[in-house]
Amino acid sequence: MTDPAIVRFAPSPTGPPHLGNLRTALFDWLLARATGGRFLLRIDDTDQSRYNPSAEADMMGLLRWLGLDWDEGPDAGGPHAPYRQSERLLLYQQAAEKLIEVGHAFRPADEPDIVRLKTPSSGTITLQDAIRGEIQFDFDRVPQNPVLIKSDGFPTYHLATVVDDWAMGITHVLRGEEWIPSTPLHLQMFEALEYPPPQFIHLPLVTDHEGKKLKKRDPSFEARTYREAGFLPEAVVNYLALLGWHPGTEQEIFSPQELIESFTIANFQKSPAAFNEDRLRWFNQQHMMRLSDDDLMRRALPFLEAVYPDAAAHNESWIITLIHAVREELITLADAPASTGFAFEYGPLTEDAQTTLRTEQALPVISAFQSAAEALQSFDSESTSGLLRELRSQFKASYGWGGRAVMFPLRAALTGSIAGPHLSDVVALLGKAETLRRIEHTLAIMKS
Repeated sequence: MTDPAIVRFAPSPTGPPHLGNLRTALFDWLLARATGGRFLLRIDDTDQSRYNPSAEADMMGLLRWLGLDWDEGPDAGGPHAPYRQSERLLLYQQAAEKLIEVGHAFRPADEPDIVRLKTPSSGTITLQDAIRGEIQFDFDRVPQNPVLIKSDGFPTYHLATVVDDWAMGITHVLRGEEWIPSTPLHLQMFEALEYPPPQFIHLPLVTDHEGKKLKKRDPSFEARTYREAGFLPEAVVNYLALLGWHPGTEQEIFSPQELIESFTIANFQKSPAAFNEDRLRWFNQQHMMRLSDDDLMRRALPFLEAVYPDAAAHNESWIITLIHAVREELITLADAPASTGFAFEYGPLTEDAQTTLRTEQALPVISAFQSAAEALQSFDSESTSGLLRELRSQFKASYGWGGRAVMFPLRAALTGSIAGPHLSDVVALLGKAETLRRIEHTLAIMKS
């Protein structure tokens, strides 16, 4: 049985959160949940010149959106409070004084307000990384004498992360591989302060399709972009988990609980993982297919209301039927307004629809449909399906016209397009009055 892991996610809230941040948080969360451990949220706000309160709020909101709940943090409290590093300055000052006392730090004569780490000029130090194994560093290639306490009294990342990881009992540190060159400095401080070091897990880079490291400030990599674009949180979690980690099986589609049950440190990979938005869209579509009509309606409704404010005025059963009719067309929730637009407004005719309404079949088919629809008592999907079936049979027998020759003019007349959901669903959703109104409108245009 694996010992419970105590992990932390320590974002620096200086700008919009990106998917790389959330991938690290996800792996922290998975490790904690898979081992029955604890997941801590710690805010690295020691760079006061760049600190952005809205970035902190955005990060916490996105973590909640993804379902990455934390056991301790600024809002949740816990035995290791406070969880903002700006509120823990005394601990860092005390650690810096101890490092000076044992000869591993100093105040430069020309910079008396600053504390620097005293790095050895020779020798080696070894990192045991859970993914990469043993990595040996020569001190003559390590950054020399980095700042630990700045002139404003705030610590740099190097000191703060070491002190807090020890004070909070962190057992595993997951972070990007770009932090590997700094790790010997941290190991030196752990040893000098007589703190037992955590297990380090340096995650593989996430690159673009050209193999270049993704830029943090690239809007296409900002996490909120995908929330606003209607991606499902469980699909984003699924996709991010497979960027640098694999389950050891051929399975690709996972629920968050399935990821927890499959997660092990041993299945991390060393090589970079390429981010591919088309692949993410495929994952999202797979997860959309798993949703019930009711759940899909509930999630899509805010996107519908943003474009069609009157959507909520319809009863829930009607909206569920509408979403069911178009669900195969949806890749993200944001596709819902375009796919369901026919139900809320009669848009301009597409070029294909205009061409269809000029065919020889259009006028007789639409006129025959009008007469049959006026006589129809019930206008539910079953009744309208029967009407359309009878209409196809009638024109097939009389003129030899195929199904498209009959259905396309009707679809164009009712929706302005020749593509979309089953025509019987369209007619049932529009209802008798709106269906006949659109038919009359189209016939008037055709005869003018």
